[in-house]
Amino acid sequence: MKSIGSSIFLIVALLVLNSCGEADKKEVSTENFTRVLNDYYARNCVMVSHGEFPQVVHTDGFMFGGYKGFIKRTEALEKLGYLTSEKVKKKNKHESSKKRFILTEKGKKIYTSTGKNKGLCAFTRQIKSIDNYTEPSNMMGITMTRVNFTFEPVKSTNILNEMKKEKVLADFIDEVSKKTSDRAELILTGMEGWVHQHDFKR
Repeated sequence: MKSIGSSIFLIVALLVLNSCGEADKKEVSTENFTRVLNDYYARNCVMVSHGEFPQVVHTDGFMFGGYKGFIKRTEALEKLGYLTSEKVKKKNKHESSKKRFILTEKGKKIYTSTGKNKGLCAFTRQIKSIDNYTEPSNMMGITMTRVNFTFEPVKSTNILNEMKKEKVLADFIDEVSKKTSDRAELILTGMEGWVHQHDFKR
């Protein structure tokens, strides 16, 4: 009888602890917001090259500034051995030149594919501080808060040192590293507690 009573007490205690844990995830706190944002950034790195591979790109003809930068970074990644390329055969003489870039084994080690977030990672970010947030409010049946925060880069020294051998990659990494703050909307869910707006599925 004593054993049954102990078992029941243990089950109840575990249920209470579990419910407390679930409740904690729903609390309005800097700890919760830090946890959610760190989880989001761990899965969404800063990329030096976006998209799936194999990837076909135009290498001549009219190209706007952003695309030119993308091409230069992609070619620099090829020089460092993260990608290899091959020419794409033209269908007619008027068609622009194209290259097909393919991941090497080395490139596969820094390639990430999380939902729509696909590409070659330079580094991730982690939250340094939660600076402010709005009182949670209900908008069209959804409880949400806007959070302002600062972050810092989490870098792999070996990868970055290698990438910085190519000036176009070094300039890009230095530029994106200048951003140290941002804001995000977090949504309160019934099952997971607070989640990043981009992780919320309607």
